[in-house]
Amino acid sequence: MLSPLLTEPALLAGLSAIAVLLVITWVVDLLDLRRKRASQPGYSKRKAYARTMLMLWTTAALCVAAWLGSGRDLATLGLSAGTGWRGLAGWIAALLASAYVIYTIYLAATSREARANIRQQFDTAKGMDLLRPQTRKEHRDFQFLSVTAGVTEEIIFRGFLIGALALVLPLWLAAFVSVAAFLLAHIYQGAAGLGRIAPVTLVMTGIFLVSGTLWPAILLHCLVDAAAGGMIALVDHHEAADKAEPVPA
Repeated sequence: MLSPLLTEPALLAGLSAIAVLLVITWVVDLLDLRRKRASQPGYSKRKAYARTMLMLWTTAALCVAAWLGSGRDLATLGLSAGTGWRGLAGWIAALLASAYVIYTIYLAATSREARANIRQQFDTAKGMDLLRPQTRKEHRDFQFLSVTAGVTEEIIFRGFLIGALALVLPLWLAAFVSVAAFLLAHIYQGAAGLGRIAPVTLVMTGIFLVSGTLWPAILLHCLVDAAAGGMIALVDHHEAADKAEPVPA
């Protein structure tokens, strides 16, 4: 069953890079959680952002190099604009989902009740304290991280991983493994966090499978992550005023 991959050393190297990324992410996130919750010195969000960006760009570059080294091109990796009705459907789905994300930002900016709900989710989310920006520089770096994650994670988990696994698995199963690997990379956020991430992950995977291009999913992924940073800034900025007058039951 694995024989097609065994004859593709470049793809095996790419899969190994993804495995290494997952292991390093689990170990580092676990250590960071323990250090931060024990109020130990040495933890810096900006350093954590920079480290994550370095790991993601490095892994994505290795995956692209592995894909090209296997004799395939960028279009088959998903880095094309998409054509035909399938490409159009992917872009429409991404734009509709993006419109919903923008609407949630609008609600956070205009509704005290919406901010209260978002604030509660952030405050109770396991692992959120590792990523939640507070200072202006942290918010700026978080936006860089959002773009990084949007581009690199789509290349790694959607384009490369699905493409490589589809050589030995049915496409639906390759997609399932991709979703599982993506969620494992975010396991530090706990069950509640994974519950919020899973629907978005399924949508982005579906968009890629339908359209055959990564770009609509990349657009949506960048926007979702950037919007999370924007909503953190909004709820924190209005926290004192919101709490001064309780939200009506």
